[in-house]
Amino acid sequence: MSVADPLYVFVHLSKTGGTSLFRHMQRHLASEDDLVYLGPLGDAERERLNRPPLEDRPENERQRVRVLIGHRVKMSTLDLVPWREPRLIFVMRDPVKRLISKYNYQMHRQGLSDDPVPFFTWLENLKPHAWDSAFWLCRRFLEMEADALRDVAQRQQIANRLLERFNLVTTTERMDEDMPHVFRQLGIPSEMRRENVKGRDHKVALTPDEDVLERARQVLNPEIGFYNAWAERAPYWGPAGRPSLTDILEG
Repeated sequence: MSVADPLYVFVHLSKTGGTSLFRHMQRHLASEDDLVYLGPLGDAERERLNRPPLEDRPENERQRVRVLIGHRVKMSTLDLVPWREPRLIFVMRDPVKRLISKYNYQMHRQGLSDDPVPFFTWLENLKPHAWDSAFWLCRRFLEMEADALRDVAQRQQIANRLLERFNLVTTTERMDEDMPHVFRQLGIPSEMRRENVKGRDHKVALTPDEDVLERARQVLNPEIGFYNAWAERAPYWGPAGRPSLTDILEG
């Protein structure tokens, strides 16, 4: 392995298959050396291994990192491994399926699967970054202020310019087809086991009927349009390298 090798950066939007990706790579790469997860899974792993956060490690340790993944991966995170050319990867999912999956998982985590909070009551209390992927990309990855993201069309334009500079944009529905290409580049097995599967790994609080699905589609209408546009392009293979923030924000 050389510092000239690429840095694979998985920007993990919740309930899109990121845990499955992480667990698969964790089985075949050295955790917290080759592979670093920035988020709760990684916090637990660093505590288990008694390792400091990535930003507190010396340069010779950061040079070993080949893969970054997690909810807390940001554009500024790339500064921690500046000698590697980043290959940014983002997975999207049908917004209604993603939202219902998130609901079922949260009810399970809170021990409420048998007596859940009503779905639309839960939905009303969600913050935008929980269901709007364009908002999430701008707020979390680009670290933009929330007040600058009030306009749906504007934040989707920024998110589109950002994703066009990613190396791979695909969907949860296509992961079994597209991720083996990345796994082969990493030198690990191409077949991945799915994690956090409803009904297998946790109880199902809601199996939606058509009325629930239609109401959810109405709430998520702008997000559905954003997703559909990218799903039609998937897999999108774009350039490697770090995006220019100026180009993304100014077009």
